[in-house]
Amino acid sequence: MQRRLITGAVAFYLIALLLVVFWPTTVTSGVSTQFTEALRWLRIHRLGALNFWVIERTANVLLFVPLGILAAYFFRSGGRIIAIATCAAASMAIEFGQYVLLPHRFASWDDVVCNSLGGAIGVLIVVLAERRARTRLAFEAARTS
Repeated sequence: MQRRLITGAVAFYLIALLLVVFWPTTVTSGVSTQFTEALRWLRIHRLGALNFWVIERTANVLLFVPLGILAAYFFRSGGRIIAIATCAAASMAIEFGQYVLLPHRFASWDDVVCNSLGGAIGVLIVVLAERRARTRLAFEAARTS
């Protein structure tokens, strides 16, 4: 049952991810004026370090954190390295697809690195959550004996 739930979550996430990454225009194209104004507001309020480059890279990392979490659960028996490699391979496939299919978008190795980092962070979240759960169980078992 749990495997089925994880598979369904992966399928739902991948459909949403594919819609985002294979949309014919960039994410900011429909709101470029508002986005430019928001960046200007950040500069005026001395938050200029939050520029487009930082925001885009952060978004690319965050986009793949859920995939890393789902892959860590999906490949539980295969190991965490396979989950991270799957995230990196998915990112490379997406960038290749954008390069081949979308002339108004562009493929980027920076995106692959950021996406892979996001996937690794997702896997790390699962590892830390499982470690915490094991520690809590061991503590409860020691306390009740």
